Amino acid sequence: MQQIDDIVANFNACCDIIENDQKNANNHGPTGVQDWVDVQQQLWTDAKAKQKRWINFATGWQAPLQTARVFDKFADVIAEITREGETETRIVLAAQNLLDSRNGETSSLGASVQNE
Repeated sequence: MQQIDDIVANFNACCDIIENDQKNANNHGPTGVQDWVDVQQQLWTDAKAKQKRWINFATGWQAPLQTARVFDKFADVIAEITREGETETRIVLAAQNLLDSRNGETSSLGASVQNE
């Protein structure tokens, strides 16, 4: 909840800054207001361009359906890597347990194993 409260507080602070800038622009008459609007429009245009560049980079400039397929395939690859990592961990633990049992040591799972 604290993280959400922090985000809301940050957003509200940003809104206050924008509101104060707008009030200051109003104090400078119609040209001040127009200058403020022009600056805001440029900031918004720049922000959209940055977002579009990131999306284009991430998606390879593909159509939305193709992008969804790429992300879906990416999720499948990550899931497979995770499964392989889990399998590899199980194999390593089994091998360690086998070695421990042959050496008469405590297994890596914490149970005592007797020498055969």
